[in-house]
Amino acid sequence: MKYFDKDNKLTLMHKELNKIIRKAEMLETSKNLFINLYLELKKQIDNLFIEFKNSKNENIIWNLWHIIRIEDLIVNIFICEKESVLNEKLKKELNISITDTGNSLSKEEIKKLAEDINIDKLKYYNDKVSEKTINLIKRLKAEDMKRKINKINLEKIINDGGVSKDNLWLIDYWGKKDIAGLLLMPLSRHIIVHLNQCYKYIKPNRINFLL
Repeated sequence: MKYFDKDNKLTLMHKELNKIIRKAEMLETSKNLFINLYLELKKQIDNLFIEFKNSKNENIIWNLWHIIRIEDLIVNIFICEKESVLNEKLKKELNISITDTGNSLSKEEIKKLAEDINIDKLKYYNDKVSEKTINLIKRLKAEDMKRKINKINLEKIINDGGVSKDNLWLIDYWGKKDIAGLLLMPLSRHIIVHLNQCYKYIKPNRINFLL
């Protein structure tokens, strides 16, 4: 069931992006389309942070952590080949023990994550990652879109604890993509999917308010 993007506006934007993103002559159009889609998605994430004033839902918190952490890894380590936004200082401020994407967390671990995490710092983390993503997109050149990921950075993510040992399939999955593929998934389509999961846990009357 669709709880989010019911009119398919964002899904259609993503489909159009998929058609043109690797065409050199469509570079600026692709970048603008991605940014417009991305900002729409981030607006809905901001709305979910507002929703936490009514209910600190553990499933929404897990989905947001998952979205933000993956984006941080993909943008800053894979594509920019720098350090992730999440560091030891921010980890302490977030009041969390994990550094990975959270794919294998049990129900009990998700509950603890939601109980412990500092929501304001999670919002801060999201904003910092978004800033890095937008800056990246603005700098991309046509030849970047088909550039493959440096295998050294696949190992860096594992060594930095970005992906847990039982989810190394993620590394294989990401490692097969070029930058255009990463922009399509997970930097846009993945967010759409998980936002739908988030909105499943909000009462219908609240969804209308947020959207």
